Amino acid sequence: MRLVLHIAFGLILIGVYQNTSAQKPFYPQDADYLWPTDASHYASASFGETRSAHFHAALDVKTWGRVGYKLYATRDGILYRVARGPFGYGNVIYLKHNDGSFSVYAHMDRFTPQLDKLVDSLRWGKRVFVFDENMEKFKIQYKRGQLIGYTGESGAGPPHLHFELRTPTESPFNPLITSISIKDKVAPSFSALAIEPIDKFAKVENQKKIFVKEPRRVGKNVDFGTIDVEGQVGLAVDVFDQASGVSNVYAVYELELKVDNQLLFHSKIDSFSYAQSRQMFLDRVYGLLKSQNKGFQRLYRHDGNTLPFYKTAKPEAKLNLSEGMHQFEITARDFYQNETKAYGKLRVKQPDSLPEMLINSVVLPPKMPGQSFPENLTKWDWQNDWVKPKGDSKMLSVKLSPMDFFDISSKYQLNTKEEQVVDLKIQNSVLLESEGDRTVLYRIEPGKTKTIVTPDQMLEVQFGAKAVYDTLSLSVGYYRDEKDGELYLYVLPEQEPLQSGFTVSFLLPDSFLKPEKTAFYQYNFRYDKLDFAPANTKGKVITAKLRDFGLYRVVTDSIAPVLSNPKIVKKSGGKWTVHVEGTDNLSGIDYNKSRFFVNDEEGILEFDPELNRIVYYHPTFRPKKKNKIELVVYDFEGNKTQQIFWLTN
Repeated sequence: MRLVLHIAFGLILIGVYQNTSAQKPFYPQDADYLWPTDASHYASASFGETRSAHFHAALDVKTWGRVGYKLYATRDGILYRVARGPFGYGNVIYLKHNDGSFSVYAHMDRFTPQLDKLVDSLRWGKRVFVFDENMEKFKIQYKRGQLIGYTGESGAGPPHLHFELRTPTESPFNPLITSISIKDKVAPSFSALAIEPIDKFAKVENQKKIFVKEPRRVGKNVDFGTIDVEGQVGLAVDVFDQASGVSNVYAVYELELKVDNQLLFHSKIDSFSYAQSRQMFLDRVYGLLKSQNKGFQRLYRHDGNTLPFYKTAKPEAKLNLSEGMHQFEITARDFYQNETKAYGKLRVKQPDSLPEMLINSVVLPPKMPGQSFPENLTKWDWQNDWVKPKGDSKMLSVKLSPMDFFDISSKYQLNTKEEQVVDLKIQNSVLLESEGDRTVLYRIEPGKTKTIVTPDQMLEVQFGAKAVYDTLSLSVGYYRDEKDGELYLYVLPEQEPLQSGFTVSFLLPDSFLKPEKTAFYQYNFRYDKLDFAPANTKGKVITAKLRDFGLYRVVTDSIAPVLSNPKIVKKSGGKWTVHVEGTDNLSGIDYNKSRFFVNDEEGILEFDPELNRIVYYHPTFRPKKKNKIELVVYDFEGNKTQQIFWLTN
């Protein structure tokens, strides 16, 4: 088995992980690793799982909801890097091994006492919480099996160990390819099948939207039955794996799609580059991930996807089948070759012919932004290359030239045919009208810059050449909510991922009395909350770099953080700390600017955003019988709270 894996995976690694020096190529199968902890020999998460904005890059080891288990160096190596911080990996150690590869141990509670002292000495002078430094100059060597620290929950809870392996080029790879193993005799399970309409002719079950269907179990396999489709469609599956002895669910290692007994798609999650991590949004059905937090894995290669997972990804995997009945078979397989099959049939009929599209040079000026939202943006279904009104209503469309947007005083007659579906593969932009509501869709292409300005020049959105993975159409604007009077910006549709961010500049109305404390907050529909996006202010113009399409609220934050519930706490390593609950419901706690004193002695202010916990850390702190607790806490808009508590120990 190891020989087969060596050959299969080695073909990928040859040349990819070749060092620039004379060092031989690195093959994970040849590396022998010790299990990293005494916490357990069970995994709580696997390599390649769906995360909020990336693939999971490690094997997570279960620590039973506790902190403080021992962590060991899994191979001989030098201490390469150490970091501490409130997000991501939290307290983390990176070891570099003799072959140039790396092992990473994240979410630690603490390091060994010797390393803790060294890290404290490096960050103490500046009283900084966030620390990230290359440590090779100290030449600290670890032997295989030597203690390096203790498991914890820093950065991201609940308690567990994030155990990550990287090649010499720092690309993460699946630890199970090495000598690391878990007990697994459990086959994967299918939860649902999604069918995506891809082209403008496509329908699923006579509807032009993603169709989701749950399976019927047939023995150890499942059956999705018969599904009616028209035009070009893509299949995706919500599928998970498990292992022996635990209830945690994992990502599936391998997926195959056969249609009429022909293999069209085969993926295997062995490794990826961090530069490709956001392409998780292309491997998954982004619209379902955003709206339902469901990681449906596509059984075809989306445009712009350069991930190395796909052993077979034929163009025909985007199914454009002949009329009649077609059988499909999907195989889900874990690393230990436990597998489950899913079957189904696609009943294909030729799509109805569509009215010929007529593009006119005559333009009707668009409505000023804000007069009809959200109605004008909730009436459309659109993907990269087509748009249609929801329901049975018709629409009118007309091609716009760049200058048309500024000629808002002119009055023209719209002279075009009614259409059910509009093809967006045209130059410049399109004005759509349905039942009195108008929307402008702008065309964005990879490799080209694009600047969009609303007709009143209040809002400008700039896209760089690397902003998008694929050519797509989007709508940009702003509006005031008629109920609460709040101001919103929108860059839609949300079902498309961005490769990099875009820049938004907005001229604030005079009603915003404190522009310097005003920012954009993305509305997070999944968790019903606002996510802060920092902005720069120049006069009345605020500018921000945004990472995602969506709906953004413009909010002025003048409320300072709230502090409460101080406690003196002795940590598992024996050190004393002070905890204070700190909340700020808008911009959030600025832990870099804030300060923490106990008995007039300043310490390092640390912050746990998941628990809203502000922590006083001083390496020699010992509480007195009566303790003066003083905090100066800022949020990211500069609002300040200064408060003193007295605690008796």
